[in-house]
Amino acid sequence: IKLGLMPDSQIVTTSNYSLNELKKIFKNNRITFIYQSFEKNKLKLDLSLNFKYILSVGTFDKRKNLLTLLKAYSKIKNELSKIKLVLIGETSPNGNKKVFQNLIEYIKNNDLENDVVIKGYLKREDVNKYFFNALMYVFPSIDEGFGIPVLEAMDNSLPIICSDIPVFREIGKDSVAYFKHHDHIDLAKKIIDIQKNNKLRNLLIKKSHQRVKDFNKKKFISSFEKLY
Repeated sequence: IKLGLMPDSQIVTTSNYSLNELKKIFKNNRITFIYQSFEKNKLKLDLSLNFKYILSVGTFDKRKNLLTLLKAYSKIKNELSKIKLVLIGETSPNGNKKVFQNLIEYIKNNDLENDVVIKGYLKREDVNKYFFNALMYVFPSIDEGFGIPVLEAMDNSLPIICSDIPVFREIGKDSVAYFKHHDHIDLAKKIIDIQKNNKLRNLLIKKSHQRVKDFNKKKFISSFEKLY
């Protein structure tokens, strides 16, 4: 990337967190950030998804930290009244199947085959169905540049739990519940809190409805116009 950049090239990234990370590499270039927007979900309730579930969407990369989510779910599954866990995303990104294989092994060893649903890669319309019908959204990543699924979960009126990494705190602010990354016990507690505390659920949803307004397509386009 350095070889392809002129000294006066302007770099645009997706968050203030990413900007600060890029500054460590590109010390002489101008860098700015413009928040991403997202496509609003226009689907309605899909009765074919006739079970309750917690949702997480993203490739099966190591940085997505899905094992922590599985450990948290395994710890509390008996308290969740038959609520399943649905994982959606490419299972072998760039041909790497190791993470997926480790997750499958954990599922088998902990008797979770009937509780965890792995859908793999889905078309956008099918992903939207799962967003619309979910009970909550969990984003356990330990490294992200932005995290568009957070916005999609907000748009679908889902209470959201994210790891406490800087970029999620930047994007979610106080509209998201946070757990200590890699701490499955803390994540398990947050899931139970949101599932059993309607007041907390409604508060997070209300705040997310306001927060997601900051990430609309009009602002995205006008920010680029201003930059040009």
